[in-house]
Formats: sequence, structure tokens, C-alpha cells
Amino acid sequence: MASRIVPRPLYDHNIRSSQAMADDKSVPMNYYAMFDVINQHIPRDCLVISEGANTMDISRTMIPNFKPKHRYTERAIQFRYIAETSPCSCTVYS
Repeated sequence: MASRIVPRPLYDHNIRSSQAMADDKSVPMNYYAMFDVINQHIPRDCLVISEGANTMDISRTMIPNFKPKHRYTERAIQFRYIAETSPCSCTVYS
């Protein structure tokens, strides 16, 4: 399968747009601003667990994961009860 390469001008536009939304800390806070704050405080080896369409989509672009299998989403798991019990599982894991 051929990789999809984003043209540089579009990539630069997306970076600028995302950064502008992340810098907007007005109330009510948007997802980008929230993830920007969270991203500043999480360690590099944490498990990232997200649930909900907006949370999953935006967190993939705003919160990097540096280790394989350290990002879990409800879409990947396919069962809501697992997403709801994930914080308990991560506490036990860590």
C-alpha cells in the first residue's frame, strides 16, 4: 500500500491551525487547548486511553505516544465496558 504524503503547504496550515486552537485558552476550553495542557504534564512512557470520537481523533494528533501499544481507544477495543474500566486497569498496571 502506498503511503499518503500530505503536501507541505497543507501540513504547515494544519500545524498553524492546531497550534492556534491549542493557544486559545478561553472559556469554555476546546479540545486542542485541553490536550495541549495535558501533553505538557504526561510522561513519555504513559498509557494513553481515550474514549469518544472527538477525544480519540484529536488526541492522536495532539498527544504523541513514544512506545508501541501505549495508546488504547474505544474504537480499537470495540467494547465500551473495557473503555470504562481502563483507568482501573492502568492503575493496576502501573
